[in-house]
Amino acid sequence: AKTVTVQSISGILPQRRMGYLNLLSSVISQLGHKCQTYLPVFMPITLAMVEFSELDRKISSQHIEVEINEEDEGESGAPDPSSRFSSRQVRSLAFSALSGIFLRFPAIDYSQYADRMWVALLPSLLKLPDMVINAEKPPMLLRMLEVLSSHPRLVSLLVNDAVVAVIKCISKSSRSSVIEISLAFVENLLSEGKSVDDPADSVTKVGVKLIEENLDLLVSQFAQRLESAGSGSDSVTKKERISSLVSCE
Repeated sequence: AKTVTVQSISGILPQRRMGYLNLLSSVISQLGHKCQTYLPVFMPITLAMVEFSELDRKISSQHIEVEINEEDEGESGAPDPSSRFSSRQVRSLAFSALSGIFLRFPAIDYSQYADRMWVALLPSLLKLPDMVINAEKPPMLLRMLEVLSSHPRLVSLLVNDAVVAVIKCISKSSRSSVIEISLAFVENLLSEGKSVDDPADSVTKVGVKLIEENLDLLVSQFAQRLESAGSGSDSVTKKERISSLVSCE
């Protein structure tokens, strides 16, 4: 499983990819720590699913651009829209599976997968602030990032691109559900994953450092959110929470 690649995933039908990811989430949820032995199998396969879905999205976008530029009445070779929808589903299910793994096994050392994971996630991270605009439900990627902020060992995996993406979700066009998760992410980083009981986990202050590096952006996003919040009860709640965040050291 350590050698699972995009090429090996490409031959699997989207329905089977989705079936695997749904099954993986169920297995982790139902069997819990009995699955820990199989993480070296689960992680490479799931990351390969993310990599392939991102490649599929890139190819689809290129086909669409060619189709528009050519303005040709003949066959453009563009992929079926249902294929792009399947790719989004696979990507979302992969994020859900990763969230389940991280949530169930937060103390595991995932550093061997970190570089591959962030390279695969980068395109989605860059799109995340646009994805949450007026979204009723938070994207699964945002939920996964919140999970990564919830434990000291997982916080150490986070990279600056991920933090920037989440902070940018605190915008005037984001719904309250997105704001809540984004603020929880920031709060978790300020508390180093909600736990500072183990000095070995908290001594480096990884989460606080990530917030400090993006403090200007964070304050700017807060200001934009507050300026557009109006006088509704929901905005009052956000003001109170933001005030408590800014006062943290």
